[in-house]
Amino acid sequence: MAGWLGKLLAGGASKLVDSVTNGLDNLITNKEELAAAKLEVQKEINRNMEVIMADATKQLEIEV
Repeated sequence: MAGWLGKLLAGGASKLVDSVTNGLDNLITNKEELAAAKLEVQKEINRNMEVIMADATKQLEIEV
């Protein structure tokens, strides 16, 4: 059950990363700063996804 949830959330996260990094492309012109900013965005989204998945797993364990 958690597999489909992970796929759903990962797809949304991918679109979010694309949207945010495309916005950064328009704001930051220095290539090094842009790369660093994109990396930080990806790290934060990954961290949030881990929390969401952990919470979803806990909820499923409670329900089962």
